[in-house]
Amino acid sequence: MFRKKAWPLMLTVGACVALSGCGQRKVADAKEKGKPPATTPGPDGVAMANPANGAPNLTLPLAGPFLASSKGSALVGVDGKFKVADKGSQIAPGNRVVSAGSAVIMSNGVEAELLADLTGNDPMPVETSGLTVLKTSEGFDFEFQLEPGRVDLENKKSNGPAKIRIHAAGQKHDLELVTPGSRCAIETYGRLMPGAQFDPEATPENMIKPVGRGLMVVIKGEASYSDSDTFMKLTEPPGRSQLNFDSKDGHEPVPTHLDKVPAWVLADTKEPSAAKHLAMVKEIEAKLAEKGDIAAVIDEYGTSADPAKRVAAVHLAAASGDLARIFMTVNRSPHPDVVDEAIVAVRHWLGGGPNRAKTMYDFLLKGIPELMEKTGGKHGAPATPAQAVVLIDLFIGFTEEQKLQPSTYKYLLRLLSNEKSAIRGVASWYLNHMVPDGVRFGFNPNDPEEARAKSVKQWETRLNELKLLPVAPPVPKVPAAPKKP
Repeated sequence: MFRKKAWPLMLTVGACVALSGCGQRKVADAKEKGKPPATTPGPDGVAMANPANGAPNLTLPLAGPFLASSKGSALVGVDGKFKVADKGSQIAPGNRVVSAGSAVIMSNGVEAELLADLTGNDPMPVETSGLTVLKTSEGFDFEFQLEPGRVDLENKKSNGPAKIRIHAAGQKHDLELVTPGSRCAIETYGRLMPGAQFDPEATPENMIKPVGRGLMVVIKGEASYSDSDTFMKLTEPPGRSQLNFDSKDGHEPVPTHLDKVPAWVLADTKEPSAAKHLAMVKEIEAKLAEKGDIAAVIDEYGTSADPAKRVAAVHLAAASGDLARIFMTVNRSPHPDVVDEAIVAVRHWLGGGPNRAKTMYDFLLKGIPELMEKTGGKHGAPATPAQAVVLIDLFIGFTEEQKLQPSTYKYLLRLLSNEKSAIRGVASWYLNHMVPDGVRFGFNPNDPEEARAKSVKQWETRLNELKLLPVAPPVPKVPAAPKKP
């Protein structure tokens, strides 16, 4: 993926820790053979806590869905406003749930665990995981709108299949986990393709749309998958165990044979980087449970001396759709890793659903009053329509072909002098990644104009040295006037 190739700095400071799922609980369970299971079959096939395992004798609610994991593990949003959910909270249709570590949702015998990349080995850049709960259709146990990220689904009934309806890429995908204990992992990722241009006048139907990729791996047991014109059966490895999805028009799911469950699905929690990420996840959960205020946690982490916490702040803001807090966190921090992760986070957010580019456009036109107040009006002012379009197109990015064109470098160089600091900052980010030695010029989008102008001149000189700017055509010579006889 572009991100993993182009941003080694973020990988070294622990990118993805903000919401990296610790869904290795089932790996540990599998290793503890002989220990009584945490749950035991209850009435109507719904799991009950098993007292033999030291758990309280408590029957979980039959009605679903509800949060089965501890407070702080999930953020639940209603009308765009997120709160920290308590364990046992019912999740109504229309509520969006985002994982802040290892959120577990139970619904009529289906367990859904929201996870994210733990070790950096996932095939997709999974930063957060989320879903929107939908009203369950007749004949199904759980129904939801899938977002980019990872969700593990398991049949926790004492008998019979578990039936799940998943909405993604404008289609309905029906999944049946055939027997109790059958389990699968689903991972998806969306991105507005580099080079796409945002048009604020486009209708929702004609607006640029994210291109999504996804895969499903059967970890245990067997599963049946169907959509509008496809039906197939899959089994745990070895066998036909994986489906690959692509949102391109007319692209059907492609089955793949696996000899064993991929390593990224069942990560080793004792591996040093995974253990470090897990510790961060637990700390985030504890902070959310303690404060109950997402914004307070973001603000605290965003000014931390710990780079992993700064990264966590940005992704926590993105997970809850708080664009204002992303910009505010960047504005407060002098650290380049925060800028890097902010661009990653906004890109992932833009690719997380339809028409989000228009949502961001409207947000930019309104400005950020809280940031204006904190900076005395220097930052956070409403963008003009033209500035909003430029910034969104910058977040979408350039194609590989465009990165080779002199006109792209000329465009970015000009944007370094834009009156909008956010535009100057993203343009500088591109130049620093495309011409790394330019970092020494020390361009800071928030510096006074005189200091910025000096850095811009250095950039122009360097780009000319590298022959990356368009060559001006020679000025035609004016013929000399004929001499008088």
